[in-house]
Amino acid sequence: MYGQPTGDYDPSMAMPPPQTGYYDPSMASGAMVPQQMPTPNAQPHAQMPESDAKNAKKEEKLLRQAEKANEDNAATAKLVMAWGVLNALFFVVPIVGDGWWRKVWNGRDINKLEIILGLFTMAVNIECKGKGAGVCADLQKYATTQGGHRNADMSLFELKKDMCAINDEACSTANRLSQAGMIPALLLPIAAVLEVVAMYQLYKYWNEKPTSKRKGMANQLSIFAPLVAFSAIAGWMLWSPTLQSLPRYWAIDVGHPEFAKNVSFRGLVESLGIPLGWCSALILFGMVSSLIRHFVMFTLPNHMDHTEEATETTRLVDES
Repeated sequence: MYGQPTGDYDPSMAMPPPQTGYYDPSMASGAMVPQQMPTPNAQPHAQMPESDAKNAKKEEKLLRQAEKANEDNAATAKLVMAWGVLNALFFVVPIVGDGWWRKVWNGRDINKLEIILGLFTMAVNIECKGKGAGVCADLQKYATTQGGHRNADMSLFELKKDMCAINDEACSTANRLSQAGMIPALLLPIAAVLEVVAMYQLYKYWNEKPTSKRKGMANQLSIFAPLVAFSAIAGWMLWSPTLQSLPRYWAIDVGHPEFAKNVSFRGLVESLGIPLGWCSALILFGMVSSLIRHFVMFTLPNHMDHTEEATETTRLVDES
């Protein structure tokens, strides 16, 4: 009863221990061969290198696309910079020009009375219908064109001295005429400087430090440039007196007060035409060009290394 246990299964005994092997008939001893159980993580580990390679290729492709887009945006930014410098020239060149406003009249014995106004100079061309004496011949005192040849333009400050000798009304008109040119002479260089500084900030953004603060500064300066240019030409036009009163004062000065009883020279008719000179037209063109340039610059995508710089207000809010 208590002898060596036999190999037969006894139902009265507990459940036999589980066998961890399998029987191989080729083995004579009948020993159990251990079976290797598959580990649950073997298959995912085999697939991870392939998945990592796909992700790496995808990231590399996205990076190349981002670099290509960044290069295209940088090229566009260079064009915008050249565009801004050109706009600055549009604001500066008219200051030295002499064609800001143009008026033409005719009537009586005057075939053509033309006034070309600059910021500080004036050209007067007077053509008479006949060669006899009359108001047209007397007005040649103020003409700067003789025989179709344009002489040196008249300085508005010299004109002021002559017109102040006529009466107080003529002196006030000449005084405003000479003062009006100071407005664009002071504001237009400021507009040009704003345009250039904005382009410099844009250059720094795309080539040195692409931060939100630098880009915002460039956009702010660029929108102020056309606004200052508009203020310059609007202030000049508002402060300048009407040119139609000048022939009336000149008629009084040369001894023909009968032609100066009305607001304008009696008997003169203004010719139809565009009074805008090439200088003021160039400024208006520069203003429109600057506004379009600002729109292109404002909608330009950020640099691929763009970083946000928190302002002082944002820091205080975050700290609180």
